[in-house]
Parts: sequence; C-alpha cells; structure tokens
Amino acid sequence: MTALLALTNGVLLRALWVRRALLLRNRHQIGCDVTLIAAAVAMVLIWRCTPADTAMHWVTHRWGAAQVVGHLAAIGAQAAMLYHALTRLHADNDINRVFQARVWTPLTVAIPVMVGWYWASGTPRTVSHVNLYATQGDIWLRLFTTWMCAIYIYLAAYGAQIMLTLRHDPRSRRQSSIYLAACLGAVCVALARAVAAWQSATTGLVFATCVCGVFVVTAVGAIVSHMGTFGGKSGPE
Repeated sequence: MTALLALTNGVLLRALWVRRALLLRNRHQIGCDVTLIAAAVAMVLIWRCTPADTAMHWVTHRWGAAQVVGHLAAIGAQAAMLYHALTRLHADNDINRVFQARVWTPLTVAIPVMVGWYWASGTPRTVSHVNLYATQGDIWLRLFTTWMCAIYIYLAAYGAQIMLTLRHDPRSRRQSSIYLAACLGAVCVALARAVAAWQSATTGLVFATCVCGVFVVTAVGAIVSHMGTFGGKSGPE
C-alpha cells in the first residue's frame, strides 16, 4: 500500500512540476491545478495517515476522521476538475452560473448529509484506528459509504458528459479522452465500493488500487493538457 501511495503521489507531483510556471495563476487552468493538489492531499489522508488520524481523533473523539477529510479533498478534486472542464465548454460569463447550479449547490446539500451519517455511526467511536475502506461497520457507516459513492458517481458522470462534448473539438480530443477514461473509471470504482459496503467481503486494497489508478490517469491528462496548450514548455514565454 505504501508503494502504491508513493507511486500515485509521485505522478501527481510530476504533473504539478510540469505545470509549475503557471501553477494557480492561469484562470482557465487553475481548476486542474487544484485537482492535482487536492488529489495529493486525499491520497495521504485517505490511506491511513496515522498521525493525522490520531490528531483528528483528539479533536473529534472519532477514529477515521482523517479519512473523511481525505474524501472531502477527493470530492474537491473532482469539483475542481469540473470547473476546469467548464472553462473550455462555456463562455466566461456562464462558467460560474453553470458550476453553481450543477456542482456547488448539490454538494452543499450532499456533503452535510454524508458527514452527518459518519458522525451518527458508533463504529468510529468504538473501533480504534478504524479503516473506513476495509470495515463495513454499522448501518450509519454503510449509509455514509453509499452516499459518499453516490456523490463520486454524480460528479464523475457529469464530468463524463462534459468530456464527451469536448471530444468533438479536435484540439482537445486527446486530453478529453484521457479525462473521460478517468471519469468512467471513477464511476465503476464508486459503484463497486457502494455494493461492497453491504457485503461481507473486504475490498480495501482492491478499491485503493483502483482509486490510485483513476488519479494517475487524471494526472496524465493534466500533463497532456498542459503540453497541448503550451507546446510542451513549462509555460508561455
């Protein structure tokens, strides 16, 4: 697991390095930059960062809180990628309106419900260093997992819809195809995890491997997108 995490974060950091000249400074690329940063944070927190989990337990009196924060970072990464895609699909005046209606407003409703079900679960209070990926837990924890996967599926499906539209533009077909593969992979992984939450099988390692694969594909798409925009340079001259 450690090697898998290191490999994934290595690819994410490589993508950030390639994009370093305009990191968080280009309005039309900032969504992609935030995606990579949030994904790297999510990778560290979701997969059992013991110091962070211990610190969060001291604050919340619940184990696994660091993983929940990691999931929020992963959701933020998906949302940022959607913003990045919308900058290519809509005029500047329409981007914020569409993002607000299709992404921001649904998340402001869905995330409190997700966190509320985690908070209501007794498993994080009684199981020391609980692994939310490998533990089915009580009914509330299973609802938390299912609802979280529903959020992932909604965002990834909307992303796939956008990428299918962008593929009609020959200039962005290659990077759109890569992002489309990441979106479809995310839908499949989230569906499998939602089903596993109600089964007795432990799928932690398999699920982790698939999620890392999705983030690696996303990072590759970010590199291809940057090279396609700036001709392989670290930024415009």
